[in-house]
Amino acid sequence: MNVSSRCMPSRLLIAAAICLIGIGASADDRPGRALDYRVAPVSADAGGVYAYSQGDWGVLHLQLVNRDDEPVELLCTTYFDHEPTLQYGRRVWMPAHSRLHTWHPIRVPLLDDRDQSTLPFHTQVTLQHGGREVLFEDEVGKVQSGSQLRLLRERYTTGLIGPMQEEPEGMVSPFDVVMTGRLDQQLPRRLTLLGDRNLPADESGLQTLDQLVIADDRMLEDPAAMGAIRRWLYDGGNLWVMLDQVDPALLSVLLGDESGCSVVDTVTLTSLQFTGGPDGRDVGTHEAEYERPLKLVRVILDDEQVPVLVNGWPAAFWKNCGAGRLMVTTLETTGWVRPRQENDPRSAGGQSLPTPYVPVPPFRELMGEFFLVTNEAPPVAETLEPYVREYVGYQVPSRGLVAGLLACFVCTVGGVGFWLMRIGRLERLAVIGPTAAIITAAALMLVGRQQRQAVPPTTAVLQLVRPVPGTDDVLISGTAGLYSPDAEETELAGTAGGWIQPDLSGTAGTIRRMIWTDLDRWQWENLPAPPALQTARLQAFVQTGERLTARAEFGPEGISGHFQMPGSTVPEDAVLVTSSGRIGVNLLGESRFEARSDAVLESEQYLQAGLLSDEQVRRSRLLKQILDQRRRASRTLDPTVYFWSQPWETGLQFRSQSQQVGAALVAVPLELRRPPAGTVVSLPSPLLTYREAIGPEGQLPTGLYDYRSGAWTRKSTPATAWLRVQVPQVLLPVAVETARITIRMSGPVGRLDLAVGRDAASAPLKTWIDPVGTVSLELDASDLNDLDENGGLLLRVAAGDPERPELTQPDPDGTGKISYWRIDSFDVQLQALVLPQEPETPSTLDLPAASDSSN
Repeated sequence: MNVSSRCMPSRLLIAAAICLIGIGASADDRPGRALDYRVAPVSADAGGVYAYSQGDWGVLHLQLVNRDDEPVELLCTTYFDHEPTLQYGRRVWMPAHSRLHTWHPIRVPLLDDRDQSTLPFHTQVTLQHGGREVLFEDEVGKVQSGSQLRLLRERYTTGLIGPMQEEPEGMVSPFDVVMTGRLDQQLPRRLTLLGDRNLPADESGLQTLDQLVIADDRMLEDPAAMGAIRRWLYDGGNLWVMLDQVDPALLSVLLGDESGCSVVDTVTLTSLQFTGGPDGRDVGTHEAEYERPLKLVRVILDDEQVPVLVNGWPAAFWKNCGAGRLMVTTLETTGWVRPRQENDPRSAGGQSLPTPYVPVPPFRELMGEFFLVTNEAPPVAETLEPYVREYVGYQVPSRGLVAGLLACFVCTVGGVGFWLMRIGRLERLAVIGPTAAIITAAALMLVGRQQRQAVPPTTAVLQLVRPVPGTDDVLISGTAGLYSPDAEETELAGTAGGWIQPDLSGTAGTIRRMIWTDLDRWQWENLPAPPALQTARLQAFVQTGERLTARAEFGPEGISGHFQMPGSTVPEDAVLVTSSGRIGVNLLGESRFEARSDAVLESEQYLQAGLLSDEQVRRSRLLKQILDQRRRASRTLDPTVYFWSQPWETGLQFRSQSQQVGAALVAVPLELRRPPAGTVVSLPSPLLTYREAIGPEGQLPTGLYDYRSGAWTRKSTPATAWLRVQVPQVLLPVAVETARITIRMSGPVGRLDLAVGRDAASAPLKTWIDPVGTVSLELDASDLNDLDENGGLLLRVAAGDPERPELTQPDPDGTGKISYWRIDSFDVQLQALVLPQEPETPSTLDLPAASDSSN
């Protein structure tokens, strides 16, 4: 496996990291006399994918040579100094006169010193010899090699899959562009070059990367590596694809049917004009002229976010991919930066070695979002762990039973003591008292053991299942609860990749091993199981025979659609979740479902059922916690159908003789489809989005409503906000026929005004004096203005009575108690008529100079 680095000769660094066990020259019968092995960790500074960080998985590269005339079976294991009984390794079989390049994952432990920069490790090889395992020794008797991993201490580590050949003269290299972006964002020079021809077929080696940049398409020839990158992306990675550097087919391989990007052609330009994209983001403007024409890949997109245009075509676009984000740039790297001038300031952050380039303003905005907006997936395992414990438990002896035994003991000792005192033999109580205490304690222990033995060995599994759109891949994260009434060895294994990380507390006295035997096969060996509940975190990527999707169409009563899912999946307790709320989903059989406009759930309601069972209460609490975590991560909640089912088959194996319980929460992105023109559709509040906007007369947002958290600010003074209610883009164009606005509030509001934006002004709709609780307003088309060209409706809400400040501030001196009011919810329901769509006209590019040419 070849590893290269731009910063320094990687071969020298690899050689420094390699631990070589020599081959004995003597003619003894020591096993392995013709065996050679090497362990090659490569630090992030040296290049390669082998970067290591505390608490994350990494990869060690193994090189094995068998020069003997006989095949050998080897076990290569690695451990760290402060945890020698926890080992990771791989079991391999090698034919005679063979060479093997392989790898095995390791999990770097959490250290007391978070700033520790290196971590010693040791690797040893065991051979099967004469029916027994023998440690391989070199010619001086050593049985293990040692070296150190170099640990990353900074966040925002970026990996770059760059070109293997030199760039054309005059072109800025991807390395320089990425480094310029990092330094401009005040980030350290932490850029890892992934110079391998092939990457490991497991995403473990990518866990330490916060961002990954692809500027070379050699991974197209490595489907396993592309699968690993895809899983890393959908699990929360930030990926940047330079479309001018790669084959456009890479997007299709990476995203499957969900690439959302069609390449028109490739042109060369000598004049560039940057402008903001259609999403209205301010990225600044920039114009430049070039002697050497620059390449631009012209694309047509579905519904991706386009922050910046160049000459009217997308220069970059964003796409949400599960818990991660993808950024694609279509303009040649040279167009994103300019040469540094003498009067330019040094790189931000006071870097001692600035790059020779300075980012143009639109590129600076892109890099701020790419590097500094992290996509930390919710800690699924930590969230699920308290709930999985509720599935497993043994009955504690009742208070009455315990109290009865203790009362019997007290009465017996007291009665016997009184009788002995009457007969003058009270000294015998010194023997009878302890005897009675021992008998009572034994009885309590027997009752407790019987209660514990009444529960059979149990494995409880809670999973969060997320499909990778456009592919057959499914990401499954979760927690398992392993209960055993007796101490025995835990059986944990995997037959299709993934991993299980058990809680290893209290097992340090045993040599525990996680051993890989094939690409996706592994097992834990010598892992003791305490006679109690043991938890384990798990993660798996599986390929289903049938793609997991949900599609629905708008209609007069809401939406209706159908699932496509594996045949063994039976959904239960389904709910549609959006950024604006939740709707109960009726499961109609044959994979059909509907979400009616009259089934909108209240703010603290997460299941449609009225009287909830204990299991439904648990499901409701868990769904609430997961959705709250996604909101705190500032993540847009795209329309998603959540439903519950039995745990999914993952290839992860637990104790075979235990009963299996648990559940899976499945999150399926919903694809909304437009009905035929002339259809009247009902749009409940969760299918509409709204946020504060600039008013028709230029009024700026006041911060009364935060769309990210969906919460209104508590106020003690009058406040006003303009809200832009957005109809789903897929439905446009439509004509609103009726609307119903429902506002729920608390506190002394005093006065509530509602108005609509019309003809660059506001038109009053309704005023409430001293409103209490919930108020609503029915409107028709004559009350409302037509939607704007992007399907938005402007509404103004003003709360508080400026003429009666005593409602909230009774004491003018400010010494009295202040009262607050707040809008608890603002719901809009629309009924609209679907209009015919105008024929689409292809985009055109106004080439700035006759010398520009298309390829």
